Parts: sequence; C-alpha cells; structure tokens
Amino acid sequence: KNHLAPAPLPFGRVRALGSRPPLLSHASMVIPMGAGDMGPPPPLGPPPPELMARMRKIKVSLVTMILSIVAKLITGIVLFPKNVFGQISNCLSMVLLVIIGIWLLKDDPLFAGVYRCIVTTCCGSCSDQCNSQSGVTCLCTWFFCCMLSGVFGLIPLAGSDLMIVIAGISLLADPGKAETPDQHWGLEVRSTAWVVVLSLFTAATLIGLLSEIVGGWQGFKGFSELAELQTAGGLMGGGGDWAQGRGAGTGGGADPNGPSAPPGGYVGFGGAGARQPSLQQQQQQQQQQ
Repeated sequence: KNHLAPAPLPFGRVRALGSRPPLLSHASMVIPMGAGDMGPPPPLGPPPPELMARMRKIKVSLVTMILSIVAKLITGIVLFPKNVFGQISNCLSMVLLVIIGIWLLKDDPLFAGVYRCIVTTCCGSCSDQCNSQSGVTCLCTWFFCCMLSGVFGLIPLAGSDLMIVIAGISLLADPGKAETPDQHWGLEVRSTAWVVVLSLFTAATLIGLLSEIVGGWQGFKGFSELAELQTAGGLMGGGGDWAQGRGAGTGGGADPNGPSAPPGGYVGFGGAGARQPSLQQQQQQQQQQ
C-alpha cells in the first residue's frame, strides 16, 4: 500500500489531495440492535412525534452526505484516473455512515425501499431482529461515528478533509503548484474543465465534512431527547408500539401474553431462608382442609 500513502503537505505536493486514509473503512459493519436483555426494552415502530423534527434534519444531512460521496467519487476519478482505488477507499468511511443512516431512517419513505433491499440481501440472517426494533436504536451509533469522522476530518494532517480543501483552494488560486512531474492529472492543468472539476471536488469534500458534523450534532440532540422521553416515561408508559418493548420494561405492567401467576397465592421465596411448600403440597393441604 505504499503507492497509496499520502505525501505530506505543503501544497507543492498535491498527492495528498486525493489520498485521505479511510477512518472507518476497515471496521466491521455492526448494526446496533438495542440493549439486549439488560436495561430498558428497545423502542418499536417509527420514531415518536417528539423526534420527527430532529429526524428530518438528520435526513437532510444524510441526503447531503450521499450527494457529496457521488460528486467526490466522480470528480476524484476524473482528476486522478491512475488512483481509482484510492478514491474509492477514501469514500468508504462515509459509505458506512450512509448505511447507519439508512438503518436509522428505515421508516422514512425515501429510504424504506433501500433498507428492505439491504436487509433481504446482505443482512438476511438478521432480518427478523432488524425488523423487530425501531430505527432510533441507531441514534447513538450514528452521532458517535459522524462526530468521530468529522473530528478526524478537521485534524490538520496530510490527507484529512481539512487539508484536502486547503490544498484544493491553493491549487485553484495558483495552478502552477499543480504542474509537478510526479502528479498525473486526468485533465490538462489550467484548462476550464480542470478548474471546474477541481472546484467540484473541493466543494464536495467540504460539504461532506459539514454534513458529518451537522448530522452528528443532530443525532446527539435526538439521542438526548430520546433518553429524556424514556426517563419521563413518555415511551415506556404510554400506548402504541413504543410502549410494547420486550414486555413490561421499566414503566409498563405485566406482559399480557406471559405466564399467569400460580393459583393459591403461591410465593416463590419469602422469610429468612425457610423453604416454601411446593405448589402440589399446597394443593394437597387445601384439599385436606
């Protein structure tokens, strides 16, 4: 992988312009499915009305992120035709964010079809578990990964989004810096096409970085509001899908479908360690009385 390693800036070396090391590309895709058997039951159904405004803002961030990936990938391949694999690998971290966002917005009409396609093909083994829980269980993963990617993109290191934007602006201001023997451009330097494509590449990188930061912040606010609703009993104690969870949870009653209490007022354990008579013994005692 040495031929893909980004060269250090200053701007005279522009190899780093198309070589951002993928932050999350080597991480395995794990779709969070709630708290398991520990903690409160995961919510079901679409997001509650209290979160719809926040989810719409996350949707805008996700759509913007998808458009920036497409624009960055196309313009990057046009500018650097000999580094196609590098351009693809640089977008993998944002692709992972898009997948998490699709899981988060799986009840949205715009992404419902894409979600069903992924679940029935790539994630068929866990389709039942994925469909049984609400998309808001991914809020924590969404805001954490977005903020992590955004923070690393702001670090002034070679290959980060910030340095790519700075290098692109520098090349547009002084195209002479792009005329280096070791840099092979797909378009003629100083041409109109080169200026337009490089501008789009720089803008797509900047917009993608901003969408990660804004999406992460909106996800954090939504996760905080969801936690407040759960604490106040707005999700666990009310009716509808959000009140079902895995049974009683923290604010509901007994599971109506669960096993009924044994007859005769049987108590499994009580007192200071004395063994209680079994159910059969209690029934025999009642019959004798």
